[in-house]
Amino acid sequence: MTLEIATIERARFYLNTDAPFFALVQKNSGLTAETVHEIASEYLVRRNIGSRDELLVIANHLNTEIASWPDDLANRAAWCLRQAAAIKKQLNLHHTPFSAVTKLAWFLRPDDWTLYDSFARKAIKSGGVGGIQQVTRFYKVLGEQGFLDAANRIEQIFHGTSWSNLSGVRVLDAYMMWKGGYPFRLTSDAARKGFLDALPGTGGQELSTLAARITTELARHNFIKFVEQR
Repeated sequence: MTLEIATIERARFYLNTDAPFFALVQKNSGLTAETVHEIASEYLVRRNIGSRDELLVIANHLNTEIASWPDDLANRAAWCLRQAAAIKKQLNLHHTPFSAVTKLAWFLRPDDWTLYDSFARKAIKSGGVGGIQQVTRFYKVLGEQGFLDAANRIEQIFHGTSWSNLSGVRVLDAYMMWKGGYPFRLTSDAARKGFLDALPGTGGQELSTLAARITTELARHNFIKFVEQR
């Protein structure tokens, strides 16, 4: 049931938040000061990335450095750590914006990448002391436990449906967040029904069917079993 809730919650958040942000990033061919501000505010990491006047520096830095985006989770995590450290030094920030960079990078390169978040980290109990070690161990555990394979299985289920824009990695992100204690809106039957009923046409029924299928087909996947046993 947890994965079913996460799938529906992911659809709600995508429609409400990520789809508009993606459109803005695409229109501007990258991040802008405004989109950095809006994404960071929505994802609750705004306090770690400097004043509004400095956001253009962050946008330009990530837009340039994303050209060197690596091919695997571990190296992408290391890339984010390097960019966060560079941004901190350049803007003389009090905190290193590790989490913010992983989130902003997702809007530039969403395929096979997921966000770092303390709630998701709690779900998999990856541990670590201090930001660098926590981020590194989080992605290391994801890689070891077949996270991307599970995400790709979800993508295959979405393929060819009206929900094909939903991201498998972000369904699993929602799943980990909820398991880690994040207070999502659609955890009650009544809230989920209200959301599904509000979707136009057959969208709600199709999403409900897909969520149930994802839950059934991934129940025995190594990554899901790993998280459920934590």
